[in-house]
Amino acid sequence: MSETKTMKIKVLHIHTRGIIGGSGTNTLLSMMGLPKDRFEAELACGSEGPLVEEAKKNNLTLNMIKHLTNKINIFYDLLALIELVILINRKDYAIVHTHNSKAGILGRAAANICRVPIIIHTQHSCVFKYGTLNYFQKKFYYFLELVSARFTDKIIYITESLRQEFINANISKEENSVAIYSGIEVDKFRINIDILDKKQKLGLAKDDFVVGVVSRLEEGKGNDYVIRAIPKITTQASGVKFVFVGEGELKGNLERLAESLGVKDKILFLGPRQDVPELLQVFDIVCLASLYEGMGRVLLEAQAAGKPIVATKIGGIIDVVNENKTGFLVAPRDIDALSGAIVKLAQDRNLRRQMSDEAIRFVDYRFSSAKMIVDILNVYEELIFKNITL
Repeated sequence: MSETKTMKIKVLHIHTRGIIGGSGTNTLLSMMGLPKDRFEAELACGSEGPLVEEAKKNNLTLNMIKHLTNKINIFYDLLALIELVILINRKDYAIVHTHNSKAGILGRAAANICRVPIIIHTQHSCVFKYGTLNYFQKKFYYFLELVSARFTDKIIYITESLRQEFINANISKEENSVAIYSGIEVDKFRINIDILDKKQKLGLAKDDFVVGVVSRLEEGKGNDYVIRAIPKITTQASGVKFVFVGEGELKGNLERLAESLGVKDKILFLGPRQDVPELLQVFDIVCLASLYEGMGRVLLEAQAAGKPIVATKIGGIIDVVNENKTGFLVAPRDIDALSGAIVKLAQDRNLRRQMSDEAIRFVDYRFSSAKMIVDILNVYEELIFKNITL
């Protein structure tokens, strides 16, 4: 008797941009973690970038969607929808799993048009409520999210707080949604490096107290509030330096702000980096002053590395920082509270050590990529079983 070859289940992940941020890393780990004997994962993406390069390194099949852009453009969006429909029809996927608002709306519409058996969406943020869009754009996105949810088999939220926001907005329902924390590769951030050598290469002094800010330099990330807090911080704590890691359209504005406040010499703008795990070892604490975050993945990475946190008490951040145990949470835009929290940590080595130990315990398996992949796989299996028995 000849052996029957088991057909693999074809899965298409759709991501808007080729950047490595929280959603991009989540997408990549979700694809790489699927059992290769059962699933065949592919990526559709709107632009080249680190995410695409990492996908190539890991031998993942790529499908570039030329007109899939981050900003609203009706003409481009229609072309992107057509491109996605052609791709999905041609490759006959059993599961389409989308990420981000734009890719989520267009990808789910295309999957629905093509009658894909299983449609899943991971919601990473709440753009219609907290994004930098204008009033009418937010209302438009809300309507599209509302419609898209009606033909989505399961919506995955990266925190429970985010899930509740969408349930309260009447977009999601209890029965078709689940919170799966966006996991990190914990061991990747628990490394030993020569910190003094790394500091020297970055142009930092041996005794500098380093505040790390790993964030896109864009609207809504609150980086201007961090810079506005520096004059007050440096009058109360000596040797404090701020290292910004990331790129974005506001970099020039932030540099000019630093110069106008006379704190340019207290800041390093490193741009995008591939050595974040090493940089985290150099940082004494990590700060994120976002006006809204779906989760704040870098905060988990920092805590895995044993770094105390100072962040804003909003969105999914409240789910991933153990307040007053692994870090301090302050109100967004509150420069006094932000500076006070940073100064307190800069002045108290024992407090930093306590928070560091607690941070490592707090993250461990609870927020690991291994747990995230198991949970996502359970969603896949549940929907596959349901689809077969219908």
